[in-house]
Amino acid sequence: MYPKVIFFFLTLFIISSFSWLAYQEKKQEEIKNQWFLYFQNPQQPDLNFVIENYTDNKNFKWLLLKNEQLVKKEDMIIKNKENKEIKINSNNFSGKIIVKVQHNGEEKEIYKILK
Repeated sequence: MYPKVIFFFLTLFIISSFSWLAYQEKKQEEIKNQWFLYFQNPQQPDLNFVIENYTDNKNFKWLLLKNEQLVKKEDMIIKNKENKEIKINSNNFSGKIIVKVQHNGEEKEIYKILK
């Protein structure tokens, strides 16, 4: 009698645990009100970078700086749940190259040091 009861409650516990974990994972998977900035190939010397937008505001501004001096500045529109790759020719660059992106009052920055 007791083994059947233990087996029943153990099975019920495992099923409910997996259900709860699946629900929590699904909830964390949803990205809301965030945006991301990263280099397309972090290990390579190219400067191509990607902006991913998961916000309702679609206006972005990015700046390219070489040794703290502004080289290029551009405004762009990226819709919600879209990403955009910005291609930059890295042949003319050396030293510390900084990419700053501004969006909705927030600023993110990535950089590479090229030789």
